Amino acid sequence: MKKHTRLTCAVAMTLAGSLLTSCASNSYENFTFPENEDSVLVKVADYSRKTDYDNEAPVDKSVTVVRSQDGLCVMDVKEHYFDITLDLEKGDHYSVGKAYGEVVKMVAGDRFGGMESYLYENARYFFTDVDASTYEELGKRSASLYSSLPKEYQDEIRGLAEAVTDAKGFVEDGVLSYEEMILAQFIPDALRGSACSAVSLDGERTESGKRITSRLLEWPTGTKSQVANMHAVVHYNQGESSFVSVGVLGVLTPFSLMSSHGVFIGMLDVGSNNTAFTCENKSSYTFGMRYSIENLTTAKEAAEYMAEHAYDYTYCANILVTDEKDAFCVEMSVTPDEGEPIIRNEETPIFPTLPNTAENCIFVVNGFVCEGHKDIVSYKLGNRIRWDRFDSWFTGNKKFSLETFKEIMTCENTERSIQLVGNNDSAFHWVIADYDTRTIQASFVVADPKGDAPVLYTVAQF
Repeated sequence: MKKHTRLTCAVAMTLAGSLLTSCASNSYENFTFPENEDSVLVKVADYSRKTDYDNEAPVDKSVTVVRSQDGLCVMDVKEHYFDITLDLEKGDHYSVGKAYGEVVKMVAGDRFGGMESYLYENARYFFTDVDASTYEELGKRSASLYSSLPKEYQDEIRGLAEAVTDAKGFVEDGVLSYEEMILAQFIPDALRGSACSAVSLDGERTESGKRITSRLLEWPTGTKSQVANMHAVVHYNQGESSFVSVGVLGVLTPFSLMSSHGVFIGMLDVGSNNTAFTCENKSSYTFGMRYSIENLTTAKEAAEYMAEHAYDYTYCANILVTDEKDAFCVEMSVTPDEGEPIIRNEETPIFPTLPNTAENCIFVVNGFVCEGHKDIVSYKLGNRIRWDRFDSWFTGNKKFSLETFKEIMTCENTERSIQLVGNNDSAFHWVIADYDTRTIQASFVVADPKGDAPVLYTVAQF
């Protein structure tokens, strides 16, 4: 036993000596450190900011008011957006569309001509080369979607397009044609390309006891900011079916809508993962959104309508639908291969990989979160970060005023190159529906965003 102990100690001392010798031979005495670029790491604190909002938002300053000859379209040109009223109580859809087109041409002029280059930039999202075959495919998509619409929507689009331009055909020549103007009404349905998020807090989570719904649209403004100064708030006056649409000047596509009954609806792109694009026997989900709030009076009815018609549409999307009482996200899969459409509320089970600690509220990002659908939220960075931020900001049951809601939604100072949830002046538009005051507040992207906190304006009542 003693011999074994002495032998073990001797081996250990020999090994220790060897290790010390080895360490000495690998010293940094003659090592030259390489030249490195400055660190790209940014302190977490630099992403945070304190914003200061009030519950109320100012009304934007009016610059001038322009009317169509027949009075069916009145455009109040604001400093930051165009406020348009279309009178469908006094005119039919074709006449109202034509009146709108006349005023667009008078006010926007050459600036609206940038819509053509914007269209083809969106086309390159799918087509690497824009050539004759591309024009043919775009024409096919445009004509198919247009012919699928109810006649009154076709008439409205036709009146608008005929008033704006008399050029014909698909060709990238710097002149917006009639056919290109028709296609401009179907960018989300035919071309896509956006990132969005939404939050809705029910009355249990607000100091007023009434719902707050928020929807952020990140839509490309074009390489030359072609649509950065073309924001529009359009008031459709048609009695009980009246509604307000926040979107783009001269584009009837519904992005964010609020009906006179207090039904809010907004689209959030998801895209189709398992199915090739087709517009054959398909229709426009964006105009389906419009139809639902023109003809139905509750969020539940509108959500059910969109889910029922999901297989009629071209692309998978999330459709946020709220009223004062309820909030839903329609996970709108458009083919059986993508799964069944699901109407999700705050109690619907979601993927177990996602945090779900916030009470009495609903979040929406650019992906489905219900079992039975493909999960592109848990592992796709942009979606996952947004979802995690919302869950951490609204975890538990803390109550928010409209003021504190706006401040937490803008508490991260981020650039768009960083995939965080930061809400800045580079977001295309941010729409808030406050069911307490029954007002809509909105902010709009600027042509040269600085990353500042967005400026909200009161743009409508409902």
